[in-house]
Amino acid sequence: MFGNTDKPIEKTVNDTFGIRSYVDGLCRFILNCDTPMTISIQGDWGSGKTSMMNMIER
Repeated sequence: MFGNTDKPIEKTVNDTFGIRSYVDGLCRFILNCDTPMTISIQGDWGSGKTSMMNMIER
């Protein structure tokens, strides 16, 4: 059986959403930001929010 599950991915090598470039960009932004910042990640159910957070954490 092929397809995506609802289980969030844990590593960037399993990036089934193709969001690696967004994760890399957001990580660079966070690391280079000189002031405190609040970041919101919004999306529909199953759109990859938790997966993105897992990739950013790694």
